[in-house]
Amino acid sequence: MTDSGRPTSQATVTAQVFLRSVSGRSIRELAGMARHPARGTSLLVELKAVDAAWPLYGRVATRRSEFAFPEVRLGMIPGSGGTQRALRLMGMTRAKLFMMTGRRISAEQAEAWGLITQAVADDKLDEAVQALATELAERAALALRTLKLVLNRGADAPLDTALELERKAYAWLRSTHDYGEGVTAFLEKRPPRYTGR
Repeated sequence: MTDSGRPTSQATVTAQVFLRSVSGRSIRELAGMARHPARGTSLLVELKAVDAAWPLYGRVATRRSEFAFPEVRLGMIPGSGGTQRALRLMGMTRAKLFMMTGRRISAEQAEAWGLITQAVADDKLDEAVQALATELAERAALALRTLKLVLNRGADAPLDTALELERKAYAWLRSTHDYGEGVTAFLEKRPPRYTGR
């Protein structure tokens, strides 16, 4: 992230985690991983994200990627927030099926279920991530940060609380320089010059 909170190509993070390493290992190696939990829990292959945390601006994966939470096959459940984050991304029905069976799903299915933002050709990952980062970098950083906060906090709040959060954020953003610049640029048919204030 830049100081203004705007995603950049430098902020693009590669998270080459854990499905390949878990599915390709012996149970003996997994037992070693269990003694060193920081080495990982299963999730995915060849994912690039436009932000470093799960509540991302976007998650892009190659079509050859597969996704799984195989822990239940070893008498365990996903950790590191995996159960709760997948639940919020996919919904209860799909999250239960996905985690309780330990099944692998394709990148296309992960996209359809909301686990990732986009599945792309194997040789187009960097290009797709760069395109998304570039598109987001053209938006007002204040609006992006505020929208992310409203969506993430609103998802866990009762509807009336979430709507109040949205109302207050909307009113606050209308008072910002960036909002005025966005409207003026639209009327003048030119690209906006956001300053993050």
